[in-house]
Amino acid sequence: MSSQPSEADRPKIGVGVIIHDRRGNIIMGQRTTSPGKGTLQLPGGHLEHSETFASCAVRETREETGLEVADVRFLTATNTVFPPEEGEQRGKHYVTVFVTAVVSEGSERKAPVNMEPNKCDGWEWVAWRDMWDWAGEHIAEREGE
Repeated sequence: MSSQPSEADRPKIGVGVIIHDRRGNIIMGQRTTSPGKGTLQLPGGHLEHSETFASCAVRETREETGLEVADVRFLTATNTVFPPEEGEQRGKHYVTVFVTAVVSEGSERKAPVNMEPNKCDGWEWVAWRDMWDWAGEHIAEREGE
């Protein structure tokens, strides 16, 4: 009979929010913490006890960007085991639920505010059609190209 895994060994559940406006832009930022330090990120965070994906998306968006969102819809989910970082015996394991949301009318004219600068370098509205170019520029900067 196997022993029960410790709480630290259980996967964490995150919610990532693809926030878009009516002009076809999405909000992107760059992580300053692990897992994924230096990579592009969406607003989002850990699912709390008894919270729905939608309520988590609304709460995390407000906490991280100061914006309000509506029309939250499930998109997909991923199951990712990150490699161990320096000093870790095991990598982190996340199940991430991705949702889409529309920035609320009252927030549409506002710029996203970096409410958690210890976790993100800042938020930007990026045109969906330009997102891949923008992502490539950030990767090149990170790798010194």
